[in-house]
Amino acid sequence: MANYISHIVIDEAGRMPFIEALNIVVETPNLKQLILNGDIQQYPYHHRIRLEQRPECYDNVLKMINLKSSELSYIQLNSTFLMHPGLVKIMNEIFYPNRNLIPLFPPESLDLCHHFRHPNIPIAFHAVEGGDELFPPTSRRNQHQNYIGIKIIQQLFENYHPAHQFRAGKILVLCNYSGQRRMMQEALKEKGYDRWVKVKCVDNVVGEHSDIVIYITTRAYDSEFKSIEEQEASGSEF
Repeated sequence: MANYISHIVIDEAGRMPFIEALNIVVETPNLKQLILNGDIQQYPYHHRIRLEQRPECYDNVLKMINLKSSELSYIQLNSTFLMHPGLVKIMNEIFYPNRNLIPLFPPESLDLCHHFRHPNIPIAFHAVEGGDELFPPTSRRNQHQNYIGIKIIQQLFENYHPAHQFRAGKILVLCNYSGQRRMMQEALKEKGYDRWVKVKCVDNVVGEHSDIVIYITTRAYDSEFKSIEEQEASGSEF
């Protein structure tokens, strides 16, 4: 039968090691098309062999695909592109200029144009005055960056009622330090937003899917430290 098979579809290819796919290709001399359908997260990484000691032939077949190969005719990445179409376009132009990447399952449409200078590139940066504080015993926090983050969240909730637009965890706040995370969690609880907004440190974010991410860097060394009341009185912009 191997001499008559020209097309093969492998379902759940995310569970297949590279060497098995290679055997299929070698043993099918008239193979014209090989279709791999699967999720790379399905691969069973056994702990009996250390990752750095495992031969490449036992790695996941989906990881071994050369995305720049001329023999590769079609790519459809589903869950990878649960993101804003603008970000997909940037990735397409920079990393895969000869491919056509399409966000098959974009997030729910949110009209955030007035929050971004360029709505096609959904990234905004906010300059903050004021330096960090040490948070005992070894952490840090920044009241001013926390204040800006809360104001951004307030603006989002004023424009989009939670019951209609925001599910739990749709907004994610990332912090570099546990002291900053604790400060943000307390502020969100005081405002009543803790049900809808997740707050995590960057080293604990695994498998999160959020449409809006606010990243608080905390590392600021401005010598001029203004209080929150002074910022409000001076009409500082967010």
